[in-house]
Amino acid sequence: TVAELGALEAEWSAAAGLMRYPEAVARALEAAPDLPDRAGRLARWRAESYGLSHRAAQALAARLLAPSGRAPPAFDWEAPRTREGFYRVKGGIDYSIARAIAFSPYCDMLWMETHRPHIGEMREFAAGVHAVYPGKMLAYNLSPSFNWDAHGLSAAELARFNADLGRLGVVWQFITLAGFHADGLAATTLARAYAQRGIAAYVEMVQREERKHQVELLTHQKWSGATLVDNQIQTATGALQSTAAMGAANTERQFTASSAPSDDATASPAEAAAAEFMGGGAAAEQQQGEEEQGARLAAARKAVLFESKL
Repeated sequence: TVAELGALEAEWSAAAGLMRYPEAVARALEAAPDLPDRAGRLARWRAESYGLSHRAAQALAARLLAPSGRAPPAFDWEAPRTREGFYRVKGGIDYSIARAIAFSPYCDMLWMETHRPHIGEMREFAAGVHAVYPGKMLAYNLSPSFNWDAHGLSAAELARFNADLGRLGVVWQFITLAGFHADGLAATTLARAYAQRGIAAYVEMVQREERKHQVELLTHQKWSGATLVDNQIQTATGALQSTAAMGAANTERQFTASSAPSDDATASPAEAAAAEFMGGGAAAEQQQGEEEQGARLAAARKAVLFESKL
């Protein structure tokens, strides 16, 4: 069964004593008491081995062990491959540092993925990279997969988390799925409220909040480029088209100063001020657009008249 196979694999892995090649050679050096300057050789191995190819590491191991008459330890990365054929990798901060150093000459920024929010881990990674490449730009995933409240961070630690990362040289700090989770939260809370209170929930939770915070999507037709398309069509037709997405009957013309909530609604002074601000801007843009359209229409008529005379 699958369970039995998994148990057998776990038993084999525990008995096999899996380790990286640098770890295997370090053990061989430690197990050679008659080796001259064993401590120095061990220090050199630990300092250099993670930056070498496997063949170069084997050659260095042979030189370091030669005075003891011992050969480098046998190493087989084929035997522990998974059932699917994957090679096994022992991850860790040291492994991430070694890879980051190897890739530093070829990339602008380095990113170590972690399984928890931990400034100490990032500090170790940054120190290891900057010891070889000072000032190298780093990135950090403020992952929504972390259960941030479950990692013992105080309110003060959360508040300074980004600043602490910045001091380590982490110049790109991102949340991979912030928009996804924000959309899910907004849609869920709105749907539940709409089921109970209907359109009042949408007006209070979405439209008034968009107006209050001056969110461009309040006038989503304008935001999506409808005005731009109208102008492109006007250019192509000499302003002689008969229809326009943002024409006189367009519903977004309702978003003017007069569209603020009525007295019996719960509009705050900030909402009213925002509505007046946005409405005034919309009215000015409408007037400017009408003047430009009139000028283009007059120019087009002159062109048609000129051609008819020819």
